[in-house]
Amino acid sequence: MFNVIYTYESVLPESEGELRHMNLGQFESEDAARDYIIDEFDAAIAKMDDDGDGEIGTKYLSDYFTKSYSIEAV
Repeated sequence: MFNVIYTYESVLPESEGELRHMNLGQFESEDAARDYIIDEFDAAIAKMDDDGDGEIGTKYLSDYFTKSYSIEAV
């Protein structure tokens, strides 16, 4: 089993700047977890295209997803 973990910096006044972790789901295989992250990335790209913000860039989102999403064996 594998968890997909999203890591972000808190913006709440009492914990601003602290790293927080959110478990986005548990998957049977590493490939399934990776597919989930890719689907999330594709959805973010599609939303940017729908909003007319396509120029913001795939590079930015790629870097963001690489930094923020991870797969953890359970």
